[in-house]
Amino acid sequence: HQTGDFILLMHDLTCPTLSETFVSMCHNLVNALPKSQSSYTGHGVLGAVDAQLKDKLDQHFQYVAHLHSRGWLDLLSLRTSGIIVRAGEHIAALQCIRNKENLLQGQSRTPTSRLSTQDGPVGSLGDDRHMSLDLLQQLIAQAGSRIATEEVDPNSRQQPWEVFYSKPLYSTLFLEAVEAKANTLMNDALYDMSREEAAVASDARTQSVSLTTLCRVVLETIGAVENWTRTMDASGIPTLSGDFGYQEGYSWVACPTTCNTLLALCRLCIHYRSHWRTKAPTLIPRLSMQLHALVVQYMAVCKSAVEHATTLELDQRRSYAEEGSRVL
Repeated sequence: HQTGDFILLMHDLTCPTLSETFVSMCHNLVNALPKSQSSYTGHGVLGAVDAQLKDKLDQHFQYVAHLHSRGWLDLLSLRTSGIIVRAGEHIAALQCIRNKENLLQGQSRTPTSRLSTQDGPVGSLGDDRHMSLDLLQQLIAQAGSRIATEEVDPNSRQQPWEVFYSKPLYSTLFLEAVEAKANTLMNDALYDMSREEAAVASDARTQSVSLTTLCRVVLETIGAVENWTRTMDASGIPTLSGDFGYQEGYSWVACPTTCNTLLALCRLCIHYRSHWRTKAPTLIPRLSMQLHALVVQYMAVCKSAVEHATTLELDQRRSYAEEGSRVL
């Protein structure tokens, strides 16, 4: 709408109705139906997914910028403004996950030489990349399947990956899938001690690939969301903090799902470190760096959570800080 038409459209709306209207428009934009055409192979998503996510992020920015410049955001509660503005975090998160999938897909097609034994247990970089890609796509499919049970017509022919990428507001379900995978790996039997040393070392390498994939995609996605926040701030649009919890409007990088996922990965690192010392010592340096990065990010998330806590939320947020202290 032109400015005059837009103001006329909103004339005489009550504040609750105005909030509902703006939030509904935002959600319809961000969770728009998937692209008209695309294709999928075992190596990843092809077609218009990247363009769709870029368009959604651009359109969301234009929408928020218009509301901000016209003063409409000032008429809304902080929580409602947070819901609208921070919807862009979810799109930025999916963009990062998609870029990670693109990268692994490209790397898995690149011929590589065998690793030397001084790099750890002998294995193929190509095999590692295929494992990483397969794991990432499993997580995407799991999140997409959960979304489909709530949001998609049972008769729809959409694949889980397509559902996932077309519904950014459910992006934290990906983190829940990562957390569940980390907990599963924690409970898996580590080694069959009767096997040969080379086989045990190979198992450790497989575990290392899984751990590295999970850590990188989570930390890179958090970084992408933080970059989005800085971009919005640089444009003069305040990225308002919302309520802490699973309700809409929270900060993506300081919500319970993010805290739980980082904590699960920290525990998995500690779990593997105690076993790799004797069975795969060459993997310990990388693991130590991963654990350090996770702990730093986790403590930053906890600090942000506590700073914006209400009296009712403070106990819940302090529990995350206490868990971080145990990890340290």
